[in-house]
Amino acid sequence: MQYIMVTDQSGHWDKLPAHKSHFEPAKLNPQIPKDKIINNTATVFVKLSRKSGLPEKAWLGRVHGFEYIDDKLYFIVEISKEIKVPERYECMIKGWYAVESNVV
Repeated sequence: MQYIMVTDQSGHWDKLPAHKSHFEPAKLNPQIPKDKIINNTATVFVKLSRKSGLPEKAWLGRVHGFEYIDDKLYFIVEISKEIKVPERYECMIKGWYAVESNVV
């Protein structure tokens, strides 16, 4: 399994304070069951432009340290390298996706 995390928030994904971010569970696309939220899962991080909604950058890495606080799921982002944005991600909207196979 692999995650794809997509956002247009400033500072993501390579400039996060303490490498920590969060998602509201309602923003997961589609809803990811708790048993699919697994530490050290390979992740593609995609940063969208706020103006155009198109991908600006992408990175490979992993996520871990999941912790529910109030209505948000916090986690640590570990980036291993920047990559060219894969064409298949150009139409993705903000959200956290779990895919069954590696798609990079």
